[in-house]
Order: sequence, then structure tokens, then C-alpha cells
Amino acid sequence: MNLSISQNSEAPVKESNRIKRVNQAMNCNECFLILPVLKTTISKSKNPISHYKHQFKIKAFISADIPFSKLRNKHLQKLFNNMKFPLPSETSCRDLEKKVYENSMIDIKNYLSNRNEFFMIVDETSLKGLANKPDISYLVCCDFLEKSPNNNYIKNKISGVISYFNLKPENFILLLSDAASYMKLGGLKLKNESFNFDNGKIVHFHKLFHITCIVHLYHNITGKIISHYSNINELIISINIALSKCASRKKLYKNSLATEFL
Repeated sequence: MNLSISQNSEAPVKESNRIKRVNQAMNCNECFLILPVLKTTISKSKNPISHYKHQFKIKAFISADIPFSKLRNKHLQKLFNNMKFPLPSETSCRDLEKKVYENSMIDIKNYLSNRNEFFMIVDETSLKGLANKPDISYLVCCDFLEKSPNNNYIKNKISGVISYFNLKPENFILLLSDAASYMKLGGLKLKNESFNFDNGKIVHFHKLFHITCIVHLYHNITGKIISHYSNINELIISINIALSKCASRKKLYKNSLATEFL
């Protein structure tokens, strides 16, 4: 089971992107997502059956990545009316959006509670899952950040997710992240500090093993090499410039060096 925390330092996204993210939360076969930015108010309808039907439709729209503003289209309304499947209004959809989201979070929490060993991926997007379930991952938190996070934010966010979903702290065995300094320090604090959960329990993550992204490690190694061999770096840059605008030269260059590298 994959549990990932995703941070976004950009400004709040537009409606289509937000719906795409909620789409992930609605589809249990792909990802789960916590969106604290959803602040719509739940309307108090006197007809619970109507509420249920509307929620069913809303989930369908979100899964298909259809913005609620499209419901104002007269041709679309006519099409669904002819199929005897009238569309809810845009306002109704927005009023019930938070209810759909909350129900999904409850389902996710019930499913994840007290599961076996798990690992967590922080601020990485290429989620591949486990060997026996490569297409399944759970995106459990997504925050908009106005500035770069620090190590305290990282450790508190991770421990907060574990507490909220009732995951067993002793089963948190692996943390994958990039090699940013705040991530490395945050991982170190997770291993060495104790945390007070909402239920009053004090927990430790002594079994935690923190691994940073190998690509970032390669990047840091190349940066170190470049600092010592600036002439070689300038040579590589000049070759790239010469070959980038001529595909035939690039092919000839690769073919001529292929036997040497082998």
C-alpha cells in the first residue's frame, strides 16, 4: 500500500484542475486525496432521496472531469431530459460537493485504518504502487503552500496523516522523498522525536527508514563533478548546442561513439 503526501507551492488551481483532483478522491481504484480547500456549505434538503441521486450524479461528473459550469449548457440539459435523466442545477452540485467529499474521506479512513506495514511518499508524483498492485496508491494529503515548507511542517504533516487515518505508527517503515535539506531533516526528526496523537497516545517511529530520491542524488553528484571540472562541463554544453539543431549530426555522433562506450 502506498500512502503519499503531496505539496503544491502554487496558487489555488482553477476549477477544472480542482475537479480533476476530486476525481482522484472519488475513484477508489486510483488515488485518494484530502482537499482542505473545499469550503462549500451543505444544503439541507427535505428530500434525502433527491440528495442521494444528486450525489450519484455529482460523482459521475467529477469522475468524468466535467466542470459544474457545463451544466448550464442548454443542449446538454436537453439531451439528459430526453433520456429522462434530468440534470441537477450547478448550485445544487456545488452545495453537495463537500458532502460527497466527506463521504469519500470516511470510506478511505475505514479502509486504511489499522492496515499492515506501509510506506509513504512525500512530494513525488511518479507513484507506481507495490509489485502485486502497481496501479493502486493513496494520495492522502494535498496542501497549497505560500512558501517553501520547513522540516517541522513535514514531520507534523506526516504524523498528522497517520493519526487521522488511524494507521499503526509501528507499521510506518519507509519514507521516500526528494533530497531537499528540509526533507532530510524532517525525516531525521520523525525518527528521533516523539509525537502526541489526538487519542492521547505518545508514539515513536524508531523503525522508520528514510530513502531520498536517487535522481536527486545523481543530480547532486553531477553538480559536484561540474564544480571541479568546469572545462568538461563547457565542452558538453557546446556539443549539446551543436547537435540540438541537427538531428543527422546527433545520430552520427551517437553511432560513432556507440562502439567506444561498449
